[in-house]
Amino acid sequence: MIHHVEPNSSTLPRHVLEIANPGDSIRLHEGVYDSIDSYEFPRKETATARSQAIVVSPYIRKGVPEKIVIGPVGRDFGLRLAHPECAYFDVQDLEIDASHLAPSGPGTGVKITYTGSATAAHHVRLRRLRVHGAPHQGILFTGTHHVELLGGSSRDNGHDPVPANANKDHGVYLGAGTWDCRVEDFDTSGNASYGVHEYGGERPDQCGRNLVRGGFHVGNGRLAPRAGVLLSGTGSRAERILSTRNSLGVHVYHTARNCSFEGYLEGNRDGRFVIDPEAVGCFERLAA
Repeated sequence: MIHHVEPNSSTLPRHVLEIANPGDSIRLHEGVYDSIDSYEFPRKETATARSQAIVVSPYIRKGVPEKIVIGPVGRDFGLRLAHPECAYFDVQDLEIDASHLAPSGPGTGVKITYTGSATAAHHVRLRRLRVHGAPHQGILFTGTHHVELLGGSSRDNGHDPVPANANKDHGVYLGAGTWDCRVEDFDTSGNASYGVHEYGGERPDQCGRNLVRGGFHVGNGRLAPRAGVLLSGTGSRAERILSTRNSLGVHVYHTARNCSFEGYLEGNRDGRFVIDPEAVGCFERLAA
């Protein structure tokens, strides 16, 4: 079934998401929408395979996707999927204008996570999202797995008035409990701290097997000397990336185990890369 949603109407995306069944499509018509937050649409049925994915995408008019802006004011998130019933969602071609989120709260453009002790939203695809202006994190994954960020960008995030806080805000943050996630052909630029930041804590078993492939990671570390990409988990990889005009191209953190990276890493202020001495089995993969 296809559900159509208009802006400024009583049928908001979250209301349709509450009733949509696995395999349904939700088409958003051009305009500015409030946040999409799974805490506000208690779903009752869960998809169990990609073939049952609920697709959220713009309406296609004469072959062109209409412009959809998720631009909430005073909220904590632009898009948050936090419940296991949000498994196998496919979200496409949205602009997340996070510049008016509440600065005193989480202030995160997109968050894929868990709620309480329940299983997280997982097997989520985010395609061609454009996230910008968040007070804190642009995109945050935590306690989840098999989330794919395919195409799109995260730029100019991290505007905490206290610089010591803002330098912890990243374009994409793969946090604790994040496994088997993919960031592919996705660009980061002008973020307060790292472009892509994989960090689960001070132990190597807190996250891993994540992949950063392709994408331009340019001019990050706006408020602190940070790399385009940080790897800190177990078995994670960065492949075919372009990372330039950051502090470093790649930083391999001391908790990292069996991580590798390769790509164009020239033109960074403090060098191409750093592998912390305590990292184990980590290396630059040279092109053949």
